[in-house]
Amino acid sequence: MQIKSHNFLKIAFIIVCSISITACTSDDSKKPEASETMNVQQTVVPTLLPSISPSPTLTPSPAPDTSKVVMENEAFRIFEPAPNAEVGTTFTVKGQARVFEAAFSYSFEDGHKVLSEGNVKAAAGAPEWADFEYTVTYEKPSNPVGALIIFEKSAKDGASTNQLMIPLKFNPDIIEPLQ
Repeated sequence: MQIKSHNFLKIAFIIVCSISITACTSDDSKKPEASETMNVQQTVVPTLLPSISPSPTLTPSPAPDTSKVVMENEAFRIFEPAPNAEVGTTFTVKGQARVFEAAFSYSFEDGHKVLSEGNVKAAAGAPEWADFEYTVTYEKPSNPVGALIIFEKSAKDGASTNQLMIPLKFNPDIIEPLQ
């Protein structure tokens, strides 16, 4: 009687699995005595089954804690600084952004001049809300109040979109009035 090779492999696979299951589920109390042990030759049987690796599981990002939002619009949620907070020559901006390719810009002005400006990257791009944090450092302002303007640049024409303006106050000790 002729056995086809694929049938042989299926049968061999079933036998190997049965032996493995029996070995894994055997009761230790039924171990053979030393005189009862048998010599068993182990045979490796190749299988033609495809290797299957587990697919990665996507875990949804946690819902943002909007209870700490001090200002927001459709693209930005600001956690700090709060509007009208007093800032020194260095302060941190924390929040979340939902912007194209995670990129946005900021400008910090005192009404007379731009004190600081730059580009920032959030942790991820739209449509997700992604965390960001950056530090603003600047020289002495000439006015007691200023504005932090956070915005996205339009991919179409470079225009500022989704602007969010946060009014801030300067520590009186650092103000240097214009001459």
